[in-house]
Amino acid sequence: MRRNRHGFTLLEVLIATIILAGMGAILFGSFLTARRWVVQATSGVPMNLARERLDELQMSVRMDTWNTGQMKVSAPAWTAEPAIVLDGVSYTRRTRVSTVPGMQYRKVEAKVEW
Repeated sequence: MRRNRHGFTLLEVLIATIILAGMGAILFGSFLTARRWVVQATSGVPMNLARERLDELQMSVRMDTWNTGQMKVSAPAWTAEPAIVLDGVSYTRRTRVSTVPGMQYRKVEAKVEW
């Protein structure tokens, strides 16, 4: 007697499912790794822009120039700078210089908005 074979056996279906699950796990892991790299690469941009601006301000500081030029005491207002566009994202740097009551130094703050 001859049997017509139309379909897959249970063993073939299980093996195919295991292979597909393994490939899916590998692809999902690769996706998470790539996403982590993108987040790390983009999260450093605002920090680097703020650090760069603070370095620029530090280079211009002398004790006799605190209230002149770019180090003018501006509290509580923030001084905005022209936007910087990197990879289609617009970053705006803002700085603020304020006095510290009872002290002979200034508080310099920088923030980056995007």
